[in-house]
Amino acid sequence: MTKIPTRFGFGLIVLAIIAGGLWYAKLPSNARAQVIGHPVVVYRFLENGETMGTALVSIAAKDTFTSMVEFSVYFDVNNDGVFTEDEKGVDAIPAFGETKVPTAFAVIFSDESQLEVLLSDKPKTVDLKIVLRDVDTGDLLDIQEVKAKKTDWEIGKINSAEPGFIGGMGSVLRREWSTFDLLSSGTAYAQNQNVNIFNKDVPDLPARKGKKNECVPISIANSLLWLAKGHNFADKLPAKVNDLIDEIETDVKWTKDKGTKPADILPGKEKLTTDRALSLDNKKIDGTITNGLSDLWDKIVDELKHGEDVELIIDMKPGLTGAVDSSHAVTVVGAQSQGNNQFITVHDSATPTGNDTYKVQRDGSLDGYPIVRTQGGQAALKAFGVSIISESFRERT
Repeated sequence: MTKIPTRFGFGLIVLAIIAGGLWYAKLPSNARAQVIGHPVVVYRFLENGETMGTALVSIAAKDTFTSMVEFSVYFDVNNDGVFTEDEKGVDAIPAFGETKVPTAFAVIFSDESQLEVLLSDKPKTVDLKIVLRDVDTGDLLDIQEVKAKKTDWEIGKINSAEPGFIGGMGSVLRREWSTFDLLSSGTAYAQNQNVNIFNKDVPDLPARKGKKNECVPISIANSLLWLAKGHNFADKLPAKVNDLIDEIETDVKWTKDKGTKPADILPGKEKLTTDRALSLDNKKIDGTITNGLSDLWDKIVDELKHGEDVELIIDMKPGLTGAVDSSHAVTVVGAQSQGNNQFITVHDSATPTGNDTYKVQRDGSLDGYPIVRTQGGQAALKAFGVSIISESFRERT
């Protein structure tokens, strides 16, 4: 015999379901549940079979949360079953979660020798302790110990350093990059309130087989597809994603195996906008450096707050005043701050699918950006965010 719940009992069930849904969306600090999913993967970056000395850890989420959560990840590098502070490779980074897109972080240890051990071939797995905390209160949300597989990520067929073009990763230069006094106070956003902006459901299109340095067309395609879905103009774009990327390539004058020249990006987007009769306003915004400090993060926040999508141009160079070795483009999907610390979340065709989250230093550089090769544990080049290309949907009047 099937029992029919009373109205009171049924109401409690509905309330429980609603409460559970709100918890996953907001992740309040007064609840504990498993947020971390599987698999968890440590990606070791290679260029033509040789280690680049960099790594990302990719963590699946059991549900989508657009309110940032603080991630810390410990790696049992010496395989002794104990997690110590010097084995913390992700240190209190605020980030977001999506069920279909893992959350990823650069692995950065205080002791650089730990990364060298982690990148070794054996063992093939590493035990991790992942700790999630409420950004505002510090309350524990989830803690899990998991076994992560080490997986090689080869970028030699995706990117190559091509001076003068956007599309490549930084090579090793035998010189040190300049250092700056980064102890100045934070920006207006960081001083007054935590920034918490995330565009969910943005595509993270991968690099296409047999084509190098397509980061500009792919990052633009990510943005356009997201805008088109949100503003109902997908019918004005090519029906197939490959056709869209091909058309963008033509418009931005992408050169086979080299990439795109910076001066051709904005005119190319304008051409696509005109040819397809899209109601978009496109613009290029450069970061400004004052006393060694970049304001580009603030400008990214302004664009995201106004519902615009953003492509970030990254220069690989030894310092703010150094010569550019190569450049790269990614799609920005989030910006966040915690106190005076600033972060961005990006979709990157040169890395595995993921919401890649990096701390942004005051000089505009991205901590631990993995497609800059290191030498003896030190990156001779750094990845600097230098400008953004954004587009907004223009409502018809």
